[in-house]
Amino acid sequence: WTEKRQAIARRYDESLKGCVTTPYCDPKAYHVYHHYIILADRRDELCEHLDKDGISWGRHYPIPVHKQPSFSGSAASVVSLPITESIVSKSLTLPLFPEMTDDEVQRVIDSVRSFYDN
Repeated sequence: WTEKRQAIARRYDESLKGCVTTPYCDPKAYHVYHHYIILADRRDELCEHLDKDGISWGRHYPIPVHKQPSFSGSAASVVSLPITESIVSKSLTLPLFPEMTDDEVQRVIDSVRSFYDN
């Protein structure tokens, strides 16, 4: 199960270089790729493109921690964290599950690449 997820992640890593920022995994670490989160310029436009191509996507971290309602009124809510906010504005989760076929993985890759190639 995990090996299949890792194989799909490697395929995404290799195929999406230059289009988006792919997840970093330290060579000494063991990543199970519960989620495959990329950083994408023009993320919202990419999401629309993926929708048109019938490809699901997600936003697992839509609000920076310091902007979460539980921090409202605290010192954390007024702090400026531009790097955090930039990362959140670009983050997007691509489909990755062990039952994905090679064709499904390729469809995701082709859709992302076609968006940035045009």
